[in-house]
Amino acid sequence: MPRRELPAELTGFAFTTADARAHGVDRGRLRGADVVSPHHGIHIAADSATDDDIMARCERLIPALGPGHWFSHRTAARIWGIPLGPFYSPAEGLHVLSVNSRIALRHAGVVGWVTAEDAVNREMFDLLPVVSPADVWCQLAQRGAVFGGELIAHEWLVAASDYLLTGKRQPDGTRAEPLCTVGDLARAIARRGRGRGTAALRRALADARFPVDSPYDSHPPRAGRTRTARTRGAAGDRDLEGGAARRPGL
Repeated sequence: MPRRELPAELTGFAFTTADARAHGVDRGRLRGADVVSPHHGIHIAADSATDDDIMARCERLIPALGPGHWFSHRTAARIWGIPLGPFYSPAEGLHVLSVNSRIALRHAGVVGWVTAEDAVNREMFDLLPVVSPADVWCQLAQRGAVFGGELIAHEWLVAASDYLLTGKRQPDGTRAEPLCTVGDLARAIARRGRGRGTAALRRALADARFPVDSPYDSHPPRAGRTRTARTRGAAGDRDLEGGAARRPGL
């Protein structure tokens, strides 16, 4: 007997088992070779699941997210384009922060974080609920935020700040507005109070330099990946409120 096609309402994006049931698709049909399940209880047509970039993977997790769930830490950094080492791998876990909660999101392939407070700035990036750039930068200073159980290297934290303070180079050679100002990053640090990682964040901000076109402009290998005394404090010489703080339309 020919396999029944999935309804049009369930093609092109991820859906839950409950969605399938509502459209007359039973569990047996969800075990077909043309359906994949990237997370427990979440399914997608196989021909729509071939893209494994960070955006596509996050979109496939959306059905599992509640109103208090936001992409955070390394995953949010990837969404915003913040340079990180190690570079992106389709096998890496997706980081999700549960806001106003003590219960982390538990799904295969998900790294769950919790915060009982509501002080983390969040916004939408197209379809994705994501922690805002300045707060993501602060999260990167937490142990395990980038790779399991370890702290991000100072040089990469500086490169992340440089990226946020530098507008992307456009095809015509001009720059887009930066995602953050120095003031945005300073206020994000202040919101953390005396929490872990604030000292590292202050050091990184003191070493920030912009504009740059590459993370290796931030920590050139020949310089031992350290900023010279001449460029230290460059960010402090800028007007803390100078520059645009947000990408238009977000």
